[in-house]
Amino acid sequence: MVMQGKLTYNQHYDLYIKDKNVPSYDFNRIEMIIDIYGDDLQEAYEKVIEARSKLTRIESEFKRAYEGGDIDGERFLKEYLQAQHEIEERGRLLKDAIAFKTKNA
Repeated sequence: MVMQGKLTYNQHYDLYIKDKNVPSYDFNRIEMIIDIYGDDLQEAYEKVIEARSKLTRIESEFKRAYEGGDIDGERFLKEYLQAQHEIEERGRLLKDAIAFKTKNA
């Protein structure tokens, strides 16, 4: 919404803080699960981390531009939405792999 110019960063953070349905991921716990259930989950986990890094990079670039006065985020939007879709898909694949591994352990 900020990239589209529909909200300011402050408005976005206010809504984020108030939203109790925002998912939170404990990467330390995920790493522990990976360590327990084996190396065959490592590749899927690394893909999640790569996707998270990509998303974070785009967010940082946009925020830097925004704080510098360039509030038009349209040029970031397509790449951001693709990265967001990518992390969701990779997260789903990791979750499925963990569920399969724990079910068959």
